[in-house]
Amino acid sequence: MLDALRAKADQGDADAQVKLGRLYAKFDDNPDIKLDYTQALSLLQKSADQGNAAGQSSLGAMYELGYGIGKDGATALKWYNLSAAQGNAKAMCRIGRMYELGEGGLNQNKVEAKKWFQKALPILRSQAEANDSEAQLTLGGMYSFGLGVVQDYAEALNWYRKAADQGNANAQTSLGFFYLTGQGVNQDTAEAVKYFRNAAAQGNARAQCQLGVLYADGKGVNQDYVEASKWFRKAADQGNAPAQGALGISYENGNGVNKDYAEAAMWYRKAADQGDAYAQYRLGMMYVYGKGLKRDEAEALKWLKKSAAQGNKEAQDIIQSISTQ
Repeated sequence: MLDALRAKADQGDADAQVKLGRLYAKFDDNPDIKLDYTQALSLLQKSADQGNAAGQSSLGAMYELGYGIGKDGATALKWYNLSAAQGNAKAMCRIGRMYELGEGGLNQNKVEAKKWFQKALPILRSQAEANDSEAQLTLGGMYSFGLGVVQDYAEALNWYRKAADQGNANAQTSLGFFYLTGQGVNQDTAEAVKYFRNAAAQGNARAQCQLGVLYADGKGVNQDYVEASKWFRKAADQGNAPAQGALGISYENGNGVNKDYAEAAMWYRKAADQGDAYAQYRLGMMYVYGKGLKRDEAEALKWLKKSAAQGNKEAQDIIQSISTQ
């Protein structure tokens, strides 16, 4: 299947290019494809340049998230608008989110945001009712967060479940969190584990990371640090920042792996470079104590300040104690 998809993409098929590009970007899950932002960008750019609406929307997401390229909200918005003009509901939702958050050079405007969400809604509902799992997933998210609709967890669960039943890994992951937190359903950690495991087996990094957390904490499963570190590594190798930070903790403390401060510092740095506040704090502390790398007060303070600026209390307390010495 992948060979056929690659062959079509090489022949210039825009639909194949966007499908393959999304797999390389890990927007869609396939355990047989490794994260590769360079390939993703190249393929999505080719698809978008041919006027493919899905390619334009996905390329916009690469710019918005800064995947393989510097974050560029204005360029993201340009591609979203081109896609939305062709009736792409996902792009409409992304524009709505940018208005809601005031990103991409847009002034925050809740009224304009709602307009875009409501423009997307009938398109998504039609696609979802025709059993399009991606539309079902998006519709579930809109009801979950109240985007253009009244927040309704029961309705969100309904659409997530329809998508999950079709094997949609992102929907399975979302259902897992609903059961884990008891949001809209009776809390059921065992049920959450089931959904996380199904999604993790498909290569979903969020599910893999959360499965690692559950093994590390012994929730819904027997505590098993080796199993936890295995799942953290699978997600970390896909660029998942929380998993990279968690794997750093595993190496720093010797949980399920041999204690290795240099390895811990490496994983903390990967997560910290993505803006993970706790990893920034841990990396700063590695510099404070010279664990796994050379002691460096200036570097320590740099990372601690980054973490503190995001509200990390531990980093704020350390900076305060340093400033009073």
